[in-house]
Amino acid sequence: MGVTYYDIQIVMPIGATKQISTLKSLLRNSDFVTLHVPENSETFNLIGKSHFDLMKAGSYIINTSKGSTLDMDVLIRTLESKKIMGAALDVYPNKPLKDTENISNNHLEKWLNKLSNLPNVILTPHIGGSTEETEKIINEKVSNTLISYINEGNSIGAINFRQIELKSDAHHIKSTERPMDDNTNLVRVLYIHKNKPGVVKTINSILRKYNIEKQCYESTSSIAYLVTDVMTSSKNI
Repeated sequence: MGVTYYDIQIVMPIGATKQISTLKSLLRNSDFVTLHVPENSETFNLIGKSHFDLMKAGSYIINTSKGSTLDMDVLIRTLESKKIMGAALDVYPNKPLKDTENISNNHLEKWLNKLSNLPNVILTPHIGGSTEETEKIINEKVSNTLISYINEGNSIGAINFRQIELKSDAHHIKSTERPMDDNTNLVRVLYIHKNKPGVVKTINSILRKYNIEKQCYESTSSIAYLVTDVMTSSKNI
C-alpha cells in the first residue's frame, strides 16, 4: 500500500510515505483519505463540495480528528450519490457529552439520522484516542512536555497559556569566541505576570547587572510570560 500525505509544513516522511505538494493532488489520487488536523478557523469545513468533487470515484473518507473539518451536509449528498463509496466517522461537530452517552442522542446534529441510515457509513463514539498505542503516545508526549517546561521553561503544548520554546544556548555560548570560565553559568529566568505596561522594563532593570543573552516574551490580554537567559558568575540570582 502506498501512503501519501499533505501538510502545510514540510514534514519528514516516515518509512516509505511521500509528501504531496497540494491537497488537491492528494484528493485526486487517493483511494482512502484520512484527516489528521487540529480544530481552528483554517480547518473548519476543510473538506467541502469542491474537495469531494476532486476525490476519486469509489474512494473512501475517514475522519478521526475533528468533526468540524468536514462539511456534513455535503458529505451526506456525496455518499447518497455514490461519488465516494463510504465514510468512517469517529468525530462530529457536536460529540456525545459523555463516553457512555448514546451516539444517537439528540445532542448531536440533525444529519446523524441520515448518516446512520446509509449502508456505506461507519459511526463510532469518539473512541479513536482510546487505543493502547494512542494512550502510550499521549503519556509519553505529556511527560516530555512537562519535563521540557520544568527543565527549560518551554510551554509548547499549553492550552490556556502562551506557547514559548526557547532552546538553551549553553552549547552555543561555549563555542563562541568569548571564553567562558568555569565560574560562569548560564541561568534561565522564568517570569509569569499580569500583562501590564512596564513590567518587562522593571525585570530588565533587575537583570541588567547580569549579561542578558536571549529573551522571549509572549502575552495574552491578561497574562504574560517572559523567558530570559543570563550569564552570571553568581550561583544565587
